[in-house]
Amino acid sequence: MIAAGLPAPALAGQPLFGLRVNGAAALKQVEVNGLLVVFLKYPGSSVTRETLAHLDGALPTLELRGIAVVAVLPGDEAAARDLVCRLQIVHPVLHDPDDAHRARWGVEAGATRPSLRVLPRLVSPSRGLPDWRRRAMRVEAALLDTSGLVRWTWCAPSSYTALNPEALSRAVDHLFPDTTGISHVLSPEL
Repeated sequence: MIAAGLPAPALAGQPLFGLRVNGAAALKQVEVNGLLVVFLKYPGSSVTRETLAHLDGALPTLELRGIAVVAVLPGDEAAARDLVCRLQIVHPVLHDPDDAHRARWGVEAGATRPSLRVLPRLVSPSRGLPDWRRRAMRVEAALLDTSGLVRWTWCAPSSYTALNPEALSRAVDHLFPDTTGISHVLSPEL
């Protein structure tokens, strides 16, 4: 992932549903204070579903703080569309079939093949696994300020870890203080 303090690479494209996303233009809107970009694993991953659930729970608080959210999802487009519809995701989700956004942002693309024990469970079009590289990907996230600088990054410690809502909450509290006087929790469980 690109280091904090550096300018963020371009992030633009047509999301699976909704209007075209342009990260630089979004940061220039009056009501936006920042942008959270989350790079997900493949559509069939339980880690992807868990991360999207965390983001969905955090969305009201993030919007209150003026933080727009964009998720980037590699893999099969049909499986990605199905996942976004099934989970009723309201924030933009960019499909990244050739890992171009991951490469530009310096996000790990994964390179290991799954073990032979899990091979029969992985070979299924409904799981959204276009190739073996998808197995090793990790969830990574970055918070950008209105100038387009990366202010905070987070990388999952393993490929089995979803976005940490507590780490996100601490970063948002530190970088985008609550000026409303209302205390909010980013964790969907609370």
